[in-house]
Amino acid sequence: MTLSQRRFDRVVFSLTNAWFYLTRPLFVLRYHRKLGRWPKLATPGRLSELVQWRKLFDRNPAFIIFADKLATKTWIAERLPDLPMAETLWVGDRPEDIPAALLTPGHVIKTNNASGQNYLPHRGELPRAEVNRQFHRWLRASAGKRWLGWLDQGQEWAYWPVPSKVFVERQVSGDRPLVDISVRVLDGEALMVSCALDFKTEGSTVGYFWPDGTPVDDPEASTLPTGFAVPPAFFEAVRAAAILGQGFDYLRIDFLTDGDTLYSGEITCYPASGHGTDDPFIRRLYLRWLDTLHLSWALSTPQPWPRRVYLAAFRRWLDRHRAELARNASPEKRE
Repeated sequence: MTLSQRRFDRVVFSLTNAWFYLTRPLFVLRYHRKLGRWPKLATPGRLSELVQWRKLFDRNPAFIIFADKLATKTWIAERLPDLPMAETLWVGDRPEDIPAALLTPGHVIKTNNASGQNYLPHRGELPRAEVNRQFHRWLRASAGKRWLGWLDQGQEWAYWPVPSKVFVERQVSGDRPLVDISVRVLDGEALMVSCALDFKTEGSTVGYFWPDGTPVDDPEASTLPTGFAVPPAFFEAVRAAAILGQGFDYLRIDFLTDGDTLYSGEITCYPASGHGTDDPFIRRLYLRWLDTLHLSWALSTPQPWPRRVYLAAFRRWLDRHRAELARNASPEKRE
């Protein structure tokens, strides 16, 4: 590459960063508030920045499917029809319409297009009026993000087009403890897996494992109880995720297990909204994602001007960046 080309690319990256800093200030400020640093959006050097890059540049239509929990169920069933999933008992537009019999232990009530908007009666039943108010708040929040558009601080655009619904699932296990299994998969290769107990409660614990079931190298990465062993369904989850993730540069695919049976869950395009930690083992995920990034919609689909000018410069940067990282990781460098 010529010196003039490099200079041109630097100008493109500076203008791209400036554009998003000016037009999406709440998005940038949220990243800084969460992680204590300003993001490099045009040339992402960390996993957290690469997730933000995906939000801004990768408009893969499949992400809209994955942003809809109900559509994701259909998508998974078409590819793995024998994989069990929680039974959907009711779908509607208003929480007031949920049959009272479904607001009892043994059921899980959710919205379809957001994370963490769940009501689990077995963890504590609420008055019907409070349930209705809470779901209306959640539904208004989803509508607000669609209305805000570029002012939405999350910029998880794939959720915006999804019509908001409330739905009820049969709880997959009534008395056995559940393990949440999340597989990070890149073009059909499972790279890293997390297991969580009492997920999304104050007592939640989590640990990270390689696909063969061994813990990641960082002993501080786990808060799981001493002696925790991955359940037998762990390896089935790895195999299922490899099938579902084929052809995608990066997805996190979630499952539930009661220890024996594996149940399909959600598919996440923006894990932790890109505000997770940058532990050394997470760095491996970033490096592997760089290798599969050419599969992304942004880099594999013709783009309009001026986006294609930036993406041409980004491809050149990506080649140089990967080569530099490979040199730094060589045995000679490590010595």
